[in-house]
Amino acid sequence: MSECEHHKGKKRKIFRQVFWCIVVFLFLVLLTILLIWAILRPTKPTFTLQDVTVYAFNATIPNFLTSNFQVTLISRNPNDRIGVYYDRLETFVTYRSQQVTYRTSIPPSYQGHKEEDVWSPFVYGTNVPVAPFNFVGLSQDVTEEQLATLFLNCGQVVDCRVCGDPNSILRFAFIEFTDEEGARAALNLSGTMLGYYPLRVLPSKTAIAPVNPTFLPRSEDEREMCSRTIYCTNIDKKHRVEGKKLVNTKGMLRAASMVSIWLKVGKIEAEKMLIQMVETELEKRKQHGTYKGGFGGQSHFFGYEGRCGLPTNFDSIYCYALGYGAAAFLQSGKTG
Repeated sequence: MSECEHHKGKKRKIFRQVFWCIVVFLFLVLLTILLIWAILRPTKPTFTLQDVTVYAFNATIPNFLTSNFQVTLISRNPNDRIGVYYDRLETFVTYRSQQVTYRTSIPPSYQGHKEEDVWSPFVYGTNVPVAPFNFVGLSQDVTEEQLATLFLNCGQVVDCRVCGDPNSILRFAFIEFTDEEGARAALNLSGTMLGYYPLRVLPSKTAIAPVNPTFLPRSEDEREMCSRTIYCTNIDKKHRVEGKKLVNTKGMLRAASMVSIWLKVGKIEAEKMLIQMVETELEKRKQHGTYKGGFGGQSHFFGYEGRCGLPTNFDSIYCYALGYGAAAFLQSGKTG
């Protein structure tokens, strides 16, 4: 009996030794990991979507999407002492949380300290089923991309800006071409139906990005840009087309057009712009001592967006004439 108790005590002693060895080993492992982390301070790599080129984007009934993109991704390793091995990388496109392209794999690669890698994979999908509520949004939203595509036959489009009041049905846009011939050819598309409303295409009085605060062309470069720019109004927010093919956007368009689809465009109201013009000019004259009075602006709403054509053509023409006349006064040295 005493011999059995002796054996049991010996086993318990061995178990305790094994247990404490395991505890000490785990403690040393955790301590080593903690020291390595404190010394190296590893940080996750960052990914940036640098560019997107759209080659095809076709929505067809019933609820299918065929698309082809080339995306440019940049990966940066911010660590000073740690390299990163990418074992599995996949790219795909989503629309309103739904995947609309196949997954494209990027080959495994190693990224050294502070290195930067660039990938440009093609992402595509052929007749990918899309949820009905997402298909309605894909087929109806009129974007800068679709508007620019409408004028592609007139000439090469270098810039397209769609603006407007989010509470209004219609919007307006400025479209810049590479030459005057393209802008003149685009004037022939005035009256083209886009949605439920015919477009109005006019020669633009201003460039898309004027460099001076008076919004009027003064340099030869600005005048040359104006000659290549058209002004388009009565743009319906929704694109309603009956038929098998609702959207057919092909061609190489810049990533800026794709990005701006998701941005909320701010208001560019003619009345506020006019007041800001006068205030800016009078402030300059105060600094030069040629003006000592005071100025307080108060806007009166005559029509949406000055030249947008809402609610009537008379209102839009009146607002445009008012702004043009005030600018002419400022140009001639009078306050108006």
